[in-house]
Amino acid sequence: MERSIPSLSIAQNVESVTAIDFFNDLKRSPDGWKLCLQGLNSPEYESNHQVKFFCLQVLEHFLKSAYSKTSTKDDFIIIQNQILSWFQNQNGHQNPTFLRNKQAQIIALAFITDYPARWPTFFQDMLQRSDSSKAVDLYLKSLLAVHSEVVDRDIARSNAEMQRNTVIKDNMRMNTVPVLVNSWYEILRMDNVDSQIVCQCLDVIGSYISWIDIDLIANDRFVPIILQCLGDDLKRESACDCLREIVLKGMQPLSKLKLIDSLTEVLDSLGVFTTPPQGDDVIDFLAKLAKLLNAVGLEVLAAYTTLVKANDIDGAALALKSLEDKISKMFPFIAHEVDDVSGAVCPLAQEYVALLKTVNPQIQEQHSHIVKTLLYTCIKRMKFDQDYDWDVEGEEEAIFQDYRRRLRNVVLHIGSYKPETILEVTTALFHENLLKWKEKNVLDVELALYIFYALLECLPSNLIQQTFDPDRSKSAGPLQQLALTVVESDVFVCDHPAVSLLYYESVARYDKLLTVIPEQIPIALKAFLYGVKTHPNPKVRTRVAYLLTRLVKSINKSLLVPYVDNLLASLTQDLSQQDSDALFVYEACGLLIIQSVQPLEKKNELLKELLSPRLHDVNLYIQRTLSAAAAEEQATYGKAAVHSLLCIVRTSKGFSEKCNMKATKCDEVYTHVLKTVLTALDTIQLPFPIVVHEIFSAVRQLLHRMIVCLEDSVLPFVVPLLKKLVEGGDVRELHDVMALCSQLVTKFKERVTPLFNEALMPLTSAVLNTLESPPEAATDDERKVLRRSHLNFVLVLATHSDFKHLLSVQANDAVENLLSYIVKTAMNPENGPQAQKISFCILKKFMETLIGNTNIEIVQQLVIRPCFEAPLCEGFNLSDAQTVLALTEAGQCAKTAVRILPDLLPYLRDTYLPNLGLSDRQAKSLCDALTLEDPKMFKTVFRDFFINARFQGR
Repeated sequence: MERSIPSLSIAQNVESVTAIDFFNDLKRSPDGWKLCLQGLNSPEYESNHQVKFFCLQVLEHFLKSAYSKTSTKDDFIIIQNQILSWFQNQNGHQNPTFLRNKQAQIIALAFITDYPARWPTFFQDMLQRSDSSKAVDLYLKSLLAVHSEVVDRDIARSNAEMQRNTVIKDNMRMNTVPVLVNSWYEILRMDNVDSQIVCQCLDVIGSYISWIDIDLIANDRFVPIILQCLGDDLKRESACDCLREIVLKGMQPLSKLKLIDSLTEVLDSLGVFTTPPQGDDVIDFLAKLAKLLNAVGLEVLAAYTTLVKANDIDGAALALKSLEDKISKMFPFIAHEVDDVSGAVCPLAQEYVALLKTVNPQIQEQHSHIVKTLLYTCIKRMKFDQDYDWDVEGEEEAIFQDYRRRLRNVVLHIGSYKPETILEVTTALFHENLLKWKEKNVLDVELALYIFYALLECLPSNLIQQTFDPDRSKSAGPLQQLALTVVESDVFVCDHPAVSLLYYESVARYDKLLTVIPEQIPIALKAFLYGVKTHPNPKVRTRVAYLLTRLVKSINKSLLVPYVDNLLASLTQDLSQQDSDALFVYEACGLLIIQSVQPLEKKNELLKELLSPRLHDVNLYIQRTLSAAAAEEQATYGKAAVHSLLCIVRTSKGFSEKCNMKATKCDEVYTHVLKTVLTALDTIQLPFPIVVHEIFSAVRQLLHRMIVCLEDSVLPFVVPLLKKLVEGGDVRELHDVMALCSQLVTKFKERVTPLFNEALMPLTSAVLNTLESPPEAATDDERKVLRRSHLNFVLVLATHSDFKHLLSVQANDAVENLLSYIVKTAMNPENGPQAQKISFCILKKFMETLIGNTNIEIVQQLVIRPCFEAPLCEGFNLSDAQTVLALTEAGQCAKTAVRILPDLLPYLRDTYLPNLGLSDRQAKSLCDALTLEDPKMFKTVFRDFFINARFQGR
């Protein structure tokens, strides 16, 4: 052992692999754990923590995997003696914390197996030997580990484990808990005890309180000691957590109120909530106090809700009075400058506001000033700090954003409860900050816009509808006035990205206002043009370009007509840069042209002007890519070609199946695009530069859009483009091409049959060649995905096209190769159940297509073998849901064969199935199943047959 173990301390040493293998062998060995116990108890390894840790891991593995199943009485005695020795030997060498934690885990694993049957005095025996602070520390760690194994609700457990844990807890309540409670009391009372042990004891009490009798802890013995710990700098946080767990203990509502109020009274007498400590060194404690107060308030609120449902009026009144006291204590915490302290009471604030929605108006009126104060407090705390890093938002920034979202939820709850209040506050913020934004702190301006932006998420629907009512005489109101103030503001020129972005986000969110008040459209468009073309921040430009597309879609098209020409001229001016926002700009331009109310000839002309420069760039950059010698130059030019292609693709977003290119007389523009692209692609020859694959990807995106929008005009370009796209044989490109072909067939159905008369077999050959390529050409997963996408394409073709004609014009050997490939896929479980399922569906389509041209020999090769032999394969996992679906399709395929060829059934019963090793009874049973009319019954019988056949070994 000593020879292999030392190398583990040097991770870079190759011998560490040997050492790890050595310990893995010990884990697998039935007696390996005993050898490790010898190592643990040997003085030779007393100071070798690495060796001891790995020995403990082997012991842990044994306790987890084998102890409960295979251990003998002698094994139990060995484990028991080892555990007790750890408590007896704590006066010697001090193990580091990570070893003591591992020991505690092992003790807990032994406990859940041996208690109460083999070792009913488990804890008593440990306590008798815990006569030193180190032993007490291990005892407490063991209790926490037991809690994790038996009680912790965050850990998923099986039904058997839950039943086991219930038995353990019941026995502990009857026999052990009083002993444990007394031990905790004695530990807390120990003189000169280490503060860490006291804190650990408080953690144990907090962990166990949820399932033991509350009166064992909430009494005159324990509470004064716990409260005393609140005054100790080293113990107060653990004491706070312990009190919180006591408060969260499940109880009847009136009992809970009594406990909370008595506890709060004592805490108030100590000034815990009324005068909390100040200073940088108490922040963690204040956060714990805030969590305690949050728990207290939420429990009172829950008690109130329960009492109201029980119609206990007096009890509910007591709860409401108690809640008012807790809410008054909440304000210093939620207003605290430290986010962790403030955020801890946000759940209480949110639930308090939610509760006010349900009480009577008189109570609401009594709390109105509290709600308004809470709103102002939350809004004030939502303001960004001056040191917030806007350029690189790291962990601290993410934490603040999460805190801000919690405050925002409180504000939105108040807004839905008191809309007039939040509108009043937002109006005041606007007057104070937005109208004078150049003179104000930019973070105050951001806050005002942020609150306004969120208003639509909380205000009642009738108020929102009134704001956007087309009847101008009805639509005026405070929200509309706020929206107009934003639109008309020039705050969008602010250099700070948070402020300018909120302007654009707000205008896009309140876009209906521009239809109600169209004279605001030019103001908004001017601002958006500035954001797209001039704003100094590139992130803002990209986002505004996207928001512009949303704005163009939402505004009534007739209202945009006067601005289309100027907008297009401004947007496309100097738009040759390779920025991502150019894609959004071209999408917006396409929308402006296509969806505007203009003569069709005008639209055609505008589209030509828009696309011609980009189309020229596509051809130019492809040629430069091919002529460039250096890979870096090829990549630069290739990406420029891709960018130009994608800009063209984006302009098509304004079209749809209903508003297609033919209907708008724009088909000539895009057929010219396809011709130009095809001509450019014809110049690309193998071997391809790497960047060509990106160009092909952009071409596929173009084709996807043209299939949707160009109707029949796209068909002449399909075959030559497909041939080019599959030329490189790249597995990912072939997968994408298969998806493109499936879309094409689904869209045009029988109309694509002539195209695939020519293209089906070349596509299939390209796929098969790639699937059979060397291992380095593609991973196994990539091959599986390609196989599925190709099979799915063939199935779509068989379902939607004139499949019979398509097969009839193919060469016989080509059809045979295709069928052979499908049959092999269906029969080989390694291809995956999804591929097998699709293969069976295709074979069924073949059968239906070839009715009248089939005989038993053909059917036997195409259908019988895969349908009956594949489910009998060892790798065909009938417990897997996807495989069961494949089996269902195999059954349907076999039923189709029997329906088409009545003479097939006797052949199956008398010849084929017996040759597979099935008995006469099994063969007859399966043939009878194939004649069942009820599909559900057939599915069940067919599946059960193969399960039984596999189980019985045929």
